[in-house]
Amino acid sequence: MKNGTALSHGGSTGGKLERLLAHHQQIVAALQTALALLNGEAVAKKAETNGHGVLGAALTLDAARRQTLSKTKQSGYGSRVSQKARRQASARLLATFDQHKPKPGIRAIAPLVINGYLKKQGDGWVRTGKAFTV
Repeated sequence: MKNGTALSHGGSTGGKLERLLAHHQQIVAALQTALALLNGEAVAKKAETNGHGVLGAALTLDAARRQTLSKTKQSGYGSRVSQKARRQASARLLATFDQHKPKPGIRAIAPLVINGYLKKQGDGWVRTGKAFTV
């Protein structure tokens, strides 16, 4: 019964167990505090969304996203007006290249090279014979 006596009288084994217990109680207290903070944050977020919770917030974000997409389609990258403007800009850029004398390239020529309107010659780029229509 040596071990039982050591535990009851605060011997070395009992002291280690008490320190271990205190350590784990601190961990539990920290976890309880973190859980309380997270629950408080969730309650605050729920109050912000007027009681609709996560689903209400998601629906609000989705509605805003759809509204942004519809504006983009009306006057953005895919509209006929912007397509024509981009093609006119490409035509102006192609007009600066000669079919015989190479001109150093700029970053905007990649689509023109990929589509066969420009080709590499020496240190620069030359215009091919491929017709470009606006």
